[in-house]
Amino acid sequence: MLIRTIVLTAALAASTGVVKAGMASVDSAQACVTTRFGRIQGRTSPGFHLRIPIADRYHCFPTQTRFYEVLEDESRSKADFTSGPLDAVTSEGLPVSLTFSLRYRVPAQNVDRVYRGVGSTIREVQERVAKFYSRTVTRELIQRYTAAAL
Repeated sequence: MLIRTIVLTAALAASTGVVKAGMASVDSAQACVTTRFGRIQGRTSPGFHLRIPIADRYHCFPTQTRFYEVLEDESRSKADFTSGPLDAVTSEGLPVSLTFSLRYRVPAQNVDRVYRGVGSTIREVQERVAKFYSRTVTRELIQRYTAAAL
């Protein structure tokens, strides 16, 4: 009787694990790309989805507005992503140190393009798009102005 109980308990635990492994949940504030063995299958909307364990993976990105802040003291920020001040040069060749903030989001309808062309995580998107482009564009803009104009 004891062995039968142990076997039934083990079978129930294993079947629960298989059911959980075959389900995926996408939060309403996310958009996901589904891949099967590394190949993009398409976008996935919020809700519960069946998946093939091991074969299917969900790469999710938050769709709400994110906040990136470039500032002196990063510890005081409540931004999603921060970095230190930006050093740039004016049109006169004078060095300046700048702080700024940027709000951005990953549109749900473009999540597959973002995954394919930018990165597979929100951290990669932050580094490769928000940080890289905002700092590059800001440096280029500062070079057009004199120190007095800033």
